[in-house]
Amino acid sequence: MRQQCTNCAGTRDLYFVTNGTQGDDFPGRMVIYCAQCRKERPGNLDISLPIALLTTDLFKGLYIMGKTETDPQMAIQMAFGQAMLILKKELEGVLELKKSSLKKFRFISFWFYKFSLKL
Repeated sequence: MRQQCTNCAGTRDLYFVTNGTQGDDFPGRMVIYCAQCRKERPGNLDISLPIALLTTDLFKGLYIMGKTETDPQMAIQMAFGQAMLILKKELEGVLELKKSSLKKFRFISFWFYKFSLKL
């Protein structure tokens, strides 16, 4: 799969972008924009990296930091133009760990709140 702008299908001067609110905990959607579309759609851009500088470690870091929850297989294909099974499995593990941690946090928060009402 050839890398191209998600908006206009351009293939030059591409950037890997997460659409979300800067500094917010809400995970953004990953897309690829050309320089022109990136300028025209600056509103919700959080992370923006030239595609040539994107590495698998940096890519994985976006998931670890919670900057995205985009389907790993689709995001890898978009970002690197090929399937990467090992990276996909690592990202799925990161997402599963985050999901599990959130459930535990919600459970503890619920009981803490319930207990505090009795005081």
